[in-house]
Amino acid sequence: MAARLVLPAAPAQREVLRQALADAVYYRDPPAQCPACEVMHGLCADCAAGLARARAYLALGLQLGVEVPCLLLPAASAGQLVTEVMGLAPGTEGGAW
Repeated sequence: MAARLVLPAAPAQREVLRQALADAVYYRDPPAQCPACEVMHGLCADCAAGLARARAYLALGLQLGVEVPCLLLPAASAGQLVTEVMGLAPGTEGGAW
């Protein structure tokens, strides 16, 4: 595979990418109430997979320098995702969850 030159995105393109990643994170965030999770007293396989995908989207945004707004997510989920993606442990500086 030949290397490709990656050009910086124009502000309008960055905004579209930011919105797309925000939508993707919101879509993949586990629901507040999941019957399967309640039975398991933890994340079910589907919710765990969705959360992993949401983390990957946030990580991509960080790598590309695009601030992905997590304001659409519940505060606990947003804090947990951003903290985990940035590699911070719970209870450390920046770890609000």
